[in-house]
Amino acid sequence: MQLALQIIFWLCILLLLHSYVLFPLLLQLLAKGRKENNVVYVPSVELPHVYLLMSAYNEQKVIQENLESAFDTSYPLDKISFYIGSDNSSDETNQIITAFAAKYPQVKFTPYYERNGKSGVLNKLYAQIAGLGITERDVFI
Repeated sequence: MQLALQIIFWLCILLLLHSYVLFPLLLQLLAKGRKENNVVYVPSVELPHVYLLMSAYNEQKVIQENLESAFDTSYPLDKISFYIGSDNSSDETNQIITAFAAKYPQVKFTPYYERNGKSGVLNKLYAQIAGLGITERDVFI
């Protein structure tokens, strides 16, 4: 009985070592010499236009970081349009987005002065862009 418990104990220790030490070392060895993919698209191919719809409500703590993250991409910025709706925010969200929209022409900001909910704001933003000649190749996020 004691031998069985010792075997179970050492198997558990081995599994922990495998998860936290052995497996990461194995991955590091296998990945040695590989390069990261910096360009994830072929510039000669016609890329689709991407429409990013965002609903924001009292997001002053994170909206600046989210917008900067969205613009930190290798995708061509002239192929991206940002439509942001503020759902009657009572903090500094509208001012932050307005300043960002002044800096980047791709950002279209619409403040709403009554609560619509996230889906309501997204539906209104989609209705804004529905008549822009969108094709099947265009992407919505």
